[in-house]
Amino acid sequence: MESVVKHLHKILGLGGLAAALAWSPALSAPGGPDELLFVSNRSGNLFEIYRMAADGSAVQRLLPERGEAGEMSWSPDGSRALFTRSLPGRGQNIYSVSLQDGRVRQLTNDLLPNAEPSWSPDGQRIAFVSSRDGSRRLYIMDADGGNPRRVTDSTEEDETAPRFSPDGKRLAYLANKPAHGLRVAVAEISSQRWQVVSDNKERSHETQPVWSPDGSRLLFSVIKSQIAQLVVMAADGSARQQLTSGEARHVAGQWSPDGRQILYLATPGNAARQSLRLMAADGSGARSLLPPDSDVMSAQWSADGRRIFFVEQTATGGKIFSIDTEGQGLRRLSGNEGFDLNPLVCCTRLAARLASTH
Repeated sequence: MESVVKHLHKILGLGGLAAALAWSPALSAPGGPDELLFVSNRSGNLFEIYRMAADGSAVQRLLPERGEAGEMSWSPDGSRALFTRSLPGRGQNIYSVSLQDGRVRQLTNDLLPNAEPSWSPDGQRIAFVSSRDGSRRLYIMDADGGNPRRVTDSTEEDETAPRFSPDGKRLAYLANKPAHGLRVAVAEISSQRWQVVSDNKERSHETQPVWSPDGSRLLFSVIKSQIAQLVVMAADGSARQQLTSGEARHVAGQWSPDGRQILYLATPGNAARQSLRLMAADGSGARSLLPPDSDVMSAQWSADGRRIFFVEQTATGGKIFSIDTEGQGLRRLSGNEGFDLNPLVCCTRLAARLASTH
């Protein structure tokens, strides 16, 4: 269990399968709607990347070489995946793998950590965080690893958690100033202009901002005195609204693909378990999707917004399930082997199409 907890700290900021699965070059094609990537130690002590169909079938270890992987991300077209890996004497770096032929390409090469890779909506660029200059800074590189450059000219903030806007022109991220803590910021990529857009002056921290599908709003959590509340605001920092209240911790908010609902995790009071919840985008109609004794570790929308994939802590470890938005049709996708974590759904094509119509 110690190795599981260690890996959770590294990668988490969501029947009847063979215990040891051999790697093979690919499934039939690049990722399709709701195909999943996830990490698991089902083949031994290492947490490695796997892919599977949305019904839990066709499970396959993704990489040809054995090795523990951390963060990962689908390309928008489902043809490639990014992942991070730490190797002795070679630091933590970012790699890509083709889902067609299994070819792996190293995109960064630094002894100091490179982390948190995120694709641009067109798949041509990658945002990431690097400590190559001593402090954590935002960088962008081409999809093949070429032309790395700083996003901002900030000289005092650590920068982390970058996410492209739906139009690919801006990055939302967190700026960390010692006197103020983590605050939501937005950078314009072409001009390097950046601004801390959150006017929160309390002694609190903010979490990774998530763009609404139409690019007009940002969703994040504000943590104060160990209580986290979900907040939404316009991308320029105006029209700030707290969506949740009370003594529960509300975290990991995600917009539905059509922007009308928000999926999130909640931990009531001093409880240790996290519940899976939905509410309307204005904060109304909050409801749980699972029984009170459930303990959800991460969750993500399906591409069409009709189902939710999540990891629940069970007696035999983390297991991947899916459920519809009415709390019906629960399906277990994991077998009994190992600890499965952090399912990521392919692909963003439908979400981008929905955003373009709103």
